Amino acid sequence: MRCNTAKRYIDLKLDGELNPRHLAKLTKHLSSCTACQTWQADAEILHLMLAIAPTPEPPAWVHAQIMDKVHRLDTKRPSFSKRFQLATATAVVAVFFSFWAGAQVGVKSFKNLDEQNIAPTLEVSTIYFGENTIVDSYDSIGETDE
Repeated sequence: MRCNTAKRYIDLKLDGELNPRHLAKLTKHLSSCTACQTWQADAEILHLMLAIAPTPEPPAWVHAQIMDKVHRLDTKRPSFSKRFQLATATAVVAVFFSFWAGAQVGVKSFKNLDEQNIAPTLEVSTIYFGENTIVDSYDSIGETDE
């Protein structure tokens, strides 16, 4: 075992998270490595010092300030259900508008067709659609007209 791995295992052992299989390997390495033995002694002292050190208590006004800011941010943000309802309403309006716009274009195009007194049939190779002309041959698709 390398010393870097042993140092990681020492830290895990002090935190009580070392696997028993690795504990045997660590014990074997510590029996022959004086540098890692020193590291373990220093880590145990540091671990003990951190365990008995008092935890600092933040002032009450800091807690009140944080909670006030969290409350203000929560009231600004709409809930998931409101956001979902707004998205659904927007989608419905967009679909309705697209159908309405398509119907308006179709109505105007057929009014222009009626004004020109041209009846659309499949035999006619030129179909008038509003101001645009579509040239198409229905009986010979992909072949040239001669």
